[in-house]
Amino acid sequence: MRRTLESAYEDNIPFLAGALSFDILLTAIPFVGLVLAVVGYLVEYQLAVQQPNVHELLERFLPDAADFGFIERALADLVARRGHLTVLAAPLFLWFSTRMFGGLRAALNEVFDTEENRPWPVAKLTDLAMVFVAGALFLANAFATTSGSLFSYPLSLLLSTLLFFVIFKFAPSRRIHWRTSLVASLFCAVGFEIAKRLYALYVAKFVTFDRFASDANLIGILLFVLWIYYTAYLFLLGGEVAETYDLMRMRRQQRVRLG
Repeated sequence: MRRTLESAYEDNIPFLAGALSFDILLTAIPFVGLVLAVVGYLVEYQLAVQQPNVHELLERFLPDAADFGFIERALADLVARRGHLTVLAAPLFLWFSTRMFGGLRAALNEVFDTEENRPWPVAKLTDLAMVFVAGALFLANAFATTSGSLFSYPLSLLLSTLLFFVIFKFAPSRRIHWRTSLVASLFCAVGFEIAKRLYALYVAKFVTFDRFASDANLIGILLFVLWIYYTAYLFLLGGEVAETYDLMRMRRQQRVRLG
């Protein structure tokens, strides 16, 4: 643990986490736009196939709500603007997300004390592949978290571990042993799931949708930004854990060879 913290200080992890958090926030803006566009397409599909009105559709998914007026107007506007949202958000998301994974790749190379030795097209294709694979795992984790079933906790932990494992294994230019990637992924997944559940608990208990400028909502936005920074810091600290574990593993192998 002491070596991990010393390495984090030497690699200037707080500064790297701040830069990575900025990239994540930039990526989150068009990502939200894409999610809203998909919601608009889904609502239109439901209305076209089953032909309920918007109020009936909301009662089906939000049975405890009493007043749907604001949500009905928002959904109607969303359905009308879904095409514009897609055209605007899709290229921005691809640009900022590949930029984010490029920064993440550079930060991991800094943590693992290695240089980027892959050709630029290969590195950018790796970033693009990471966008789709990591994005799919992130969405699967979000669905597992909101399912509310008994298996949501272990399933979301498994998906978080797999998400971090893919990044640790394939993002750095240095070849990382699978056991090292797994140790770092478990470290990050546990910390990520704890923070995610605590933030979701705050949102469920205090955040309101009738008054956006309430104190609870403003605190929720601040906590969201802090959560992003915490996640970035945790991820880079997981890289330091991987570096320390890999060093310990190689030392054990050397002792075994020397007898």
